[in-house]
Amino acid sequence: MKSFAKSDIMRLRAEIAAALKQVGIRTGVAFDIGTIRYTAGNARMTLTAVSTDSVFVDAPGGAPTEVTVPQRLQWMIENHNLVRTKAGKTLVDYDPRKHKYPFIYTKLGKRYKTSQANALLMFSENPFTSS
Repeated sequence: MKSFAKSDIMRLRAEIAAALKQVGIRTGVAFDIGTIRYTAGNARMTLTAVSTDSVFVDAPGGAPTEVTVPQRLQWMIENHNLVRTKAGKTLVDYDPRKHKYPFIYTKLGKRYKTSQANALLMFSENPFTSS
């Protein structure tokens, strides 16, 4: 490749993204290629690496166990008698470190955050008996 053109950059982005996806699966890191600026002789790109969102909790045996986002959400659903989808809304995330708005749900493709009290009302199987 003697010089960069838009088609070259698009192909290069796809190849790099595929390689980074494999690295991410192996290492537990999610990569995102941001903007790519290029001239005929060089190309610069931004790359963001995010560790998979997980926390460690104490297991019954005393050893810390990794709990990922879907497992945390599943735990909240099971322990609070919640349903995952109700009235066109879907629970997608729960983060116990966010005290004010720990739940994330989607509605019509948009993401919204909500408090635990509102999540219990919106997604409870029976909102009058939720804990």
